[in-house]
Amino acid sequence: GGLMLVGGLDVDPANYGETVLNDTVDPSPQRDALELALLQSALSRRVPIFAICRGHQLLNVARGGTLWQDLPTQRPDGLGHSQRGDPHSAGHEIKIASGSLLHRIVGSERLDTNSFHHQAVRRLGRDLRPTARTSDGLVEALEDPTHRFVLGVQWHPEEMLHHPQHHALFAAFVQAVEERAGGETR
Repeated sequence: GGLMLVGGLDVDPANYGETVLNDTVDPSPQRDALELALLQSALSRRVPIFAICRGHQLLNVARGGTLWQDLPTQRPDGLGHSQRGDPHSAGHEIKIASGSLLHRIVGSERLDTNSFHHQAVRRLGRDLRPTARTSDGLVEALEDPTHRFVLGVQWHPEEMLHHPQHHALFAAFVQAVEERAGGETR
């Protein structure tokens, strides 16, 4: 098996020791509890994990990291990360760390992605490595190099499947799940 976590409401700041910053933060405590339990189980069982948007943020929180609760308030000089309009088009470019899992999957050190979030990874969780960033320094991808496949991405690749590099993320996740089912683990 494998675990894919997808987008949705904000991660409750209580999960990383903070209180709600302002009324733009819309948490989902029950969903957080369920998905954090799923994440902990998947991490301990070393199953492949692909975490998208909220899932990416939750992966960081599950490992003791924190989030920027509201980018427009807390980082007003940063890029606009809440693009308007077509989710199938790019909102910005990310720079990918050479040699990372993400780099091996997409085959490039740069990738155009969409962007629909007002929260983001702030302090990194333990054992997580930032493997992609925007030009303003925000973490757009996380990996756990001690696991075969633990990848979190801040954007929505499911909305950009017409681009082969975004489609490749899902293909790589499926391949990791199939290989684990066949007995290949790390």
